[in-house]
This record gives sequence, C-alpha cells and structure tokens, in this order.
Amino acid sequence: MKSKLLAALVVITVVLATAVPARCDVPSLISYQGRLTDVVGTPLDTTLGLVFTVYADGGGITSLWTETQPAVSIKDGLFQVLLGSVKPIDMSIFSGEERWLKVQIQGGPAITTLIPIVSVAYAHRAVQADTAEYALSSSSGGSGSGWTDDGAAVRLTTITDNVGIGTSSPNARLEVKNSGNTGLAALIRNDNQANSSNPALWVETSGDAAAVLGVSPHKYGLHGSSANSYGVYGTGSKGVYGYHIDSRHYGFLGSGNFGVFGKDSTTGVWGAIGGGNAGVVGVGQGISQVGVFGENSSGGVGIRGSSIDSSGIYGSSASKYGVYGTGSKGVFGFHPGTNHYGFLGSQNFGVFGKDSTTGLWGAIGGGNAGVYGEAQATSHIGVFGVNGGGGVGVRGSSIDSCGIYGSSAREFGVLGTGVRGIYGLYLTNGNFGYLGSSDYGVYGEYKDNANYGYLGGQQAGVEGYSAIHAGVVGGSSGGIGVYGSSTEASGVYAYSFHGSAIHAQTTVGGGGLAGLFEGPVQINCTYDCDTTVLRLDGKALFSQNDGELALSTPTQGDAGRYRLKFDNNSLAVICGSDYDNQYFSFMSAWGANRKYDAHLKVHGSATGTGSWGKYIELYHDGTDGHITTDAGHIIISPASYVGIGTPTPAYKLDVAGTCHASSFPTSSASSRRKWKNNFRSW
Repeated sequence: MKSKLLAALVVITVVLATAVPARCDVPSLISYQGRLTDVVGTPLDTTLGLVFTVYADGGGITSLWTETQPAVSIKDGLFQVLLGSVKPIDMSIFSGEERWLKVQIQGGPAITTLIPIVSVAYAHRAVQADTAEYALSSSSGGSGSGWTDDGAAVRLTTITDNVGIGTSSPNARLEVKNSGNTGLAALIRNDNQANSSNPALWVETSGDAAAVLGVSPHKYGLHGSSANSYGVYGTGSKGVYGYHIDSRHYGFLGSGNFGVFGKDSTTGVWGAIGGGNAGVVGVGQGISQVGVFGENSSGGVGIRGSSIDSSGIYGSSASKYGVYGTGSKGVFGFHPGTNHYGFLGSQNFGVFGKDSTTGLWGAIGGGNAGVYGEAQATSHIGVFGVNGGGGVGVRGSSIDSCGIYGSSAREFGVLGTGVRGIYGLYLTNGNFGYLGSSDYGVYGEYKDNANYGYLGGQQAGVEGYSAIHAGVVGGSSGGIGVYGSSTEASGVYAYSFHGSAIHAQTTVGGGGLAGLFEGPVQINCTYDCDTTVLRLDGKALFSQNDGELALSTPTQGDAGRYRLKFDNNSLAVICGSDYDNQYFSFMSAWGANRKYDAHLKVHGSATGTGSWGKYIELYHDGTDGHITTDAGHIIISPASYVGIGTPTPAYKLDVAGTCHASSFPTSSASSRRKWKNNFRSW
C-alpha cells in the first residue's frame, strides 16, 4: 500500500518560512507543502510518517541533511510541514549551488525521483529580506517604493502598475510565473473553518469575458480541491467553461440548457448530462459516429442508467444505433426491485431477458432460432405476443426454415390468441394459413389455384380441397400417412372434382399399409357414377374370418344389378390360397337359417342390345340341386371321364348304381348298341 501511495506523491510547492524574531538571524525552518493520492488519483485523508532529505546532486548520491517527521496529517491529499522542526537545517548548505529534495514514506521503498529546490530557498541567506520594514523601505536600494502600507492594507502606490512574481514584465495586474519543472506557480488556500462558505479564491467579472481562464498544454486548465464543497465553482451563462486550444473542442458545466455540455468542434458530435428531457444526451453527426459511448476494459459496466418510472438509458439515432454497447453483454438492463435482467448483444444471443423469480427467459437472435423462449411450468408460455389494436401478436419470417418455432415438454410450443390465433403468410405468392379461428382449428390456402384445407372444422376433422390435384395427401415412411377418427360422423371425408379425393401410398417392401380403415367404409357416388368408383390396382385381402363383401341396393328389390366385373382379362380367376383346401359357398344369405334359394346364372353372348342372353343356371331349392338352361344343350366336355356315384370313372360316363333312361338314341342301331354296351349296370 505504501509503495502505491508513494508512486502517486505529487509535490505542490516549496515555500520558505517567513518572519523570525531576530533580524540578523537566518531562519532554520523551511515551509513545505505537498499532495498525496492513491493509484487512481483519489486524494488521501490519513496520517503517515514522511522522510525528507536534501541532496547536493539530482542523482541522490551526496546527502547534506535528512529528518523524519513521524506523524504528518494529510487532508484531502494535502499536507504542510516545516522542514528542520525535527532536525535543524544548517543554512550554509544553500551556498548558491542547486540543491535537491527527496520525499519518501517512512518504511517505504526507495525512490529515485528528486525535487529541485528553486531560488526561493536561497532567500534564507539574504538577511536583509527578513523583515517587512526593509522590504517596504525605499532607502534599502530595492524597488519597494511602489508599495504603501496604510495600516489597514498593503497596496500598490500607483494603482495602474502591474505586479509580477517570477517575471520582470508582467502582462496583467498580477502575473505569477513558474519557470521551473516542478511545483505550482501559486497556491491559494482558505483554512477558515468557522465560515466554510467562503471560497479560497473568488474571481468575478461584470463583462462578457470569462471570470477565470485556465490554459495548460499537457494537463488541466484549472484544478480545484475542497474537502466539503466545490473544487471549482463558477457562475454565468456557462458556469465553468473548458476549451482545448489545439483541437478547439470545448465544454462547460452549468448553463441554461444542460448541467454538463461537451462538443467536438471538428465533427460536431456533442453530448450533455442533465438536460431538460434526459439525464444523458448524446448526438452524433454521421453514420459512423455514436451518440453515447461507454467503455470499461476491467470487466465493469460501460454505461449505467437508472430510472424510477421511465427509461434508465434512452438513445435515438436517425440512421444508426440509438444506444451502442460492446462487451460480453453489450447493453445490460437490471431491475433492482425484482432482479429481472436482460442484455443486448452477447456471445449466444442478440437479445436476452430473464425473469429471476420464475426462471422464464427468452432470446432474440440465437444460434438456432430467430426468437427463442423458454418456460419453466405448465402454466407458463415460451413466447407470448399480444396486439390490442387488431394487428399481429407475433410475426416470424424465414427464407428456408420455420418462421416461428416453439417447443414445450407439456404445454403449448407457441400460443396465439385473436381472430386468427397464429397467422402465417408467404409474401412471394400470397399463400397463407392460421391456427385457431371461429370456424377452423387449422386453415391453409394456396393462392395460385385456390387449393385449401383445414383441420378441426364444424363438419369434419380434416377437410382438403383441390381443383386439379389431391384434396388431402398423407405420407409416412413407417407410421400412418393419414389418420382420422370420429365418434359420430366420418373419420376421414374427402372429395375431388378432377383428381383423387384420397391418394394413399406406401413404399414397396416397407410392410406398411397405404390405407387403414378400422370400421365401416362407405363409398358414395355423387357425380359421374358411370366411371369406376372403387379401383384396386393390386391385391385385396379380407383377413377377418367372418368378413364379407356386401353389395346392397338402397331399397328391397331394387332393379339395380351388382356385378363383379373383370375388365381386359380373359383369365380372370376366383381362387383361394394354396395353403389348404378351400371351400366356396354361394348362398342367398349369410346364416344358418336361410329361407331363400341362391341362383347362380352364367350368361352367354347377348343377341341384342340390352339383352342378357341365354344362361345356364345352378341352384339348390333346399331339397334338390338343379342345373338348368333356357336354351341349347348342357354339354359336359371333360378331358377324361365323368363319374356319377364313383370317384374313379373308367368311361366317358361311369354311373355307379342304377341308371334310368326314359328313351334311347334313335339315330342308328350301332349307336344304340354302343349306348347299351357302355353302361356298367342297367
């Protein structure tokens, strides 16, 4: 700590002791003042031990005198001591040659910076200067005849004269000049504690010029310090005015419009603190300039603003940033009452905000999403947007991905309320859709050809419409393409004027089903019923044991004829699988108590338009089986034999048992004989 303090030691001035009792005695005390600050320039208030040493050279090799003052009081960084009060100074060391002073904190490390003792210290050898009487005497050989002491004040006898200290040609009524490398040119201090309202220096002008003008090529134009009041206090149209000569930049403290004002004369950029409408106002003049710029390279805050009921920081720019901040969190906002916080610009998000109580947080401009919101409970919402004026609550846009993407483990990923809860629009061709309205749960429309569809309507769970293509298209690589369910009406309802009302497809060899209906399926023909209503390009399987294909007329005895039609195929087959024997039945009804016969008629070529043609009929009347025809013969043309009552016929017609013929052939005797001989039993 002491080494840090020592590094900040700044010498203010060196002043010799004034009057002493004996006129011819040279005083052995030197008045010395200095200033101590910490490493960042803050004046100290403490008590320290200081070591003072006078050297004959600037390198600190030959020591002429030294003393330690163990308890030096330091207030607001300033201290004052009398050198020689601990160890008297032999004034013979000031023989006219230059001397150097070193000031060091007691117990602190050695320092190499020495302070030159200027000519005022050598005045101790001028005995004649020890009294005011000599200084004011015109017979002393000096130039003191210009002064008059009337007992109440010491003043210039000629009031138009100038007084110079450190200069032989003063340019003002009072000019103080320090030509040395260190120390102050002048020090004015008021230690009157009884009346602390009196300033150390009061400068007043009744004209238009500045009351105090301070100029420094390297440091402060004016520096003031006060323990309990103003270091520098100025009144006027611009209370305290500062001007940089080279750049012409200027600023002031206290005016009719601003508390603090500063302007860059080259660019015109200006800023103010304490204006009529804002705590901090910054104005840039170009697109590359910043209105207010704050920087902290040590991990702290660049700019910090606070407001009880309005904006902590408010920035405005016509063409660029209103507020611009850089750092791990570019612009950070914090609410002291709730600890809610957010920031603009970080490594992960463009904008981030968090509710410290619930843990809800959201971000704009992240690595994977334009807007990202996260909720911590089922009653919370990840992203919530409200527009009370009839506009859009939340709007999202994406060139090749999701405009708005929401995710929730238990509740809504995205929740929107309004006439159309969530609305999406594709600007290029006007395609649009929305979630949640008075008519539909989900609605989407393709503008080019008026294709539209919805989920959750008043009449249907899913409805799709297309003028030239599919109304509803569903695809799945392993699951269900389209799934519909209804407790009272249709699970899936589809219609189409030109294309397919329902088009279902599954991958080859995938093992899935293009369509799955769990329950009755009805196909109604409303338009163009002469075309194919049900088309199967492939196999059809009824896997239920009691399954049936029922072709029913709307009313009993309807004249309509149902048919199984094999088109463009001369090898149509009705067959079973080859795993076991198959039994086919043709009956009038499905049940054990059938009361009507089933007739199977096979028709031949039609002889006229609209005619069914001749037939052969196979039926059973409950007692006997019948094979009849309405014209022609019944011809049996086996490749081998026909057996009646025998499974192994040996003749063209082999009857096992009795056979009765009401007549015999009459064409020829040989035919009769052949007919007779071929019977096994007669």
